[in-house]
Amino acid sequence: MTLAVRLLGPLEVECDGGRVVFGAPMERALVALLALSVGRVVSTDRVIDELWLEPPPSARRSIRVLVSRVRRALGESGAGATLLTRSPGYMFDGAAVVVDAVQFETLAASGHALLAEGRVDDAAETLANSLALWRGDGLAECTGTHLRAEAARLDELRLAALEDRVDADLERGRHADLIAEVTALCRSNPLRERLWGQLVVALYRCGRQAEALRAYDAVRTVLRDELGIDPSPDLRLLERAVLSQDPQLASHFGSPRGGPRSQPTTRSVLRVARPRSSFVGRASALDGVGVAHGAPPRHPDRCWWVRKDEIGIGGRVALPSDVLERSGPCRPREGHGLATGARCRRDGCRYARRRRSGARTRGRCAIPHRSTPACRPRQL
Repeated sequence: MTLAVRLLGPLEVECDGGRVVFGAPMERALVALLALSVGRVVSTDRVIDELWLEPPPSARRSIRVLVSRVRRALGESGAGATLLTRSPGYMFDGAAVVVDAVQFETLAASGHALLAEGRVDDAAETLANSLALWRGDGLAECTGTHLRAEAARLDELRLAALEDRVDADLERGRHADLIAEVTALCRSNPLRERLWGQLVVALYRCGRQAEALRAYDAVRTVLRDELGIDPSPDLRLLERAVLSQDPQLASHFGSPRGGPRSQPTTRSVLRVARPRSSFVGRASALDGVGVAHGAPPRHPDRCWWVRKDEIGIGGRVALPSDVLERSGPCRPREGHGLATGARCRRDGCRYARRRRSGARTRGRCAIPHRSTPACRPRQL
């Protein structure tokens, strides 16, 4: 005799193929609470706290009545012995009760391990089996504090398993089949950067480079508007790999969480030295160029710092002269130029230096740590 309790969707309880029906919502909440801790004792005090916001004086007696009703309903299907009384509370017999939430966690962890080992076919099958257990929102009928927290945890595990399965399918070359699914997932989970990265990879491998860059621009806009932050370093590296058409990206980019990651080669400094060079697809970088502080009297040597934003997206072509034209009210006069590859030597400082042609004196960084020696560029 096996009792199956399904929590990944509307609560369902079956015993050897027969449905077990519980009438009152509290009975269903009690079954869900005990099923989440199958094989472990749940104390009476915890049951009371879960079922009532303000427990009545007769709460313990009411719990005994609820347990009796649940046991009677289980007994009608021959599973009454699965609900045990153990001090200081109650529990489901772990040897006779199967819970889909526990099965899901086991399969998801196994699939993640297989993916980390590089067994993508086995990982994809295992992860697909784990996700097939879901029939809707987990613990949808439960409103208790602990049950809602558990529902949120299960939802997070579900998304992580989905991301792992998408990674496995990308490794198997199924990028064309994933675009519609991952696009919908990104819309419903706009802050999940891993999903956006997977969408960028899938689009790029389908030969849709412009749409891949548009997807990156979409997540960057969401993150800046909602949280005021930039995309993660991994996502920015991915965008640069698309812009440079890195050959590693065509077949494989990154690895499952916890495994070694293959990094594309990128240039760390925006170089503007040769008059014949151009900037393809860097509209936002050009728009973001501005003088850090434009008080010429304080800088008679015409040596100061300019903020270099992240490389943007788009299809336009701009010459180095356009960078100077976009410097705003502090646009340099004739004879000013951009220092090739010059930047602050302080770790993490992302400022490119602009100076007057022929200047030989030192400049200072305009950011808050400008007074430190590490932020003083070498003499030109």
